Amino acid sequence: MKIKLQKFRIHPTMIPIIIILLLSGNVAHYAMILGSLLWHECGHLIAASKYKLIIEGCTIMPYGGEIRLSKTQRIRKKHRLVVAAAGPIATSFLLIMALFIPGPLQEPLIYIQCFILFINLLPIWPLDGGRIVEILISGKQPMYEIHEFFLKYSIITCLAVLVCCILFLPKSVFLLFLFLFILFQNIKEWRYRKYTKAFEKYALNILT
Repeated sequence: MKIKLQKFRIHPTMIPIIIILLLSGNVAHYAMILGSLLWHECGHLIAASKYKLIIEGCTIMPYGGEIRLSKTQRIRKKHRLVVAAAGPIATSFLLIMALFIPGPLQEPLIYIQCFILFINLLPIWPLDGGRIVEILISGKQPMYEIHEFFLKYSIITCLAVLVCCILFLPKSVFLLFLFLFILFQNIKEWRYRKYTKAFEKYALNILT
C-alpha cells in the first residue's frame, strides 16, 4: 500500500520540547515520544490511503498529529470516522506491544502511549476524540454548521480544562502548555470559520 503524502512537517511548538529533552539528556525518551507520535499518525495515513483519499499534508503536533484531506465534502461519513479512529487504534496496538517488551524502556513506553491515547480521545477539536464526536453528530446539516457548533463547545471545554489544571495541577506545566496550544488552535479555526463556510458552500455548489 502506497501512502501519497504531499507535505510533511513538524509544528514549530515541537522545537522547544525537543530542545529541552535533548539538553536534559533524555535522548531515548525523546526518540520514544517522536516515534510514538509518528506511529500514531501512520494509523491515520494508512486508513486514508486505504480509501484512496488525497492527503494534502501531515503535521506532527505536541498531542499527536494532524492530517489534511482534500475534497472532504466528497468523503463518506464512514470513511472519515475510520480515518479519525485509526490513530488511537494504532496507539492502542503499540500500547499492547509495549506490555510485552522487557527492560527499562517498557515503563516509559507504556506511559507515553497512555498519555497520547488519553489526550487524543478527549472530545475536543482538533483531537481525534473531538473529530470522532463531530462526525457522529453530523447528519443532514451542512458540515460547516456542525463544525461551528462544535468549535464553540471545544473552546468552552478547553477553558474549563485550563482552569482545572491551574487549580488542581499547578505544577503540570506541560498540560497547561498543551491545552493553551489546543485552545489557540480552536480560536484560530473559529476566526477562519467564515472562509471555511464559504469554501464548503462553493464546493457543494460545484458538486450539485
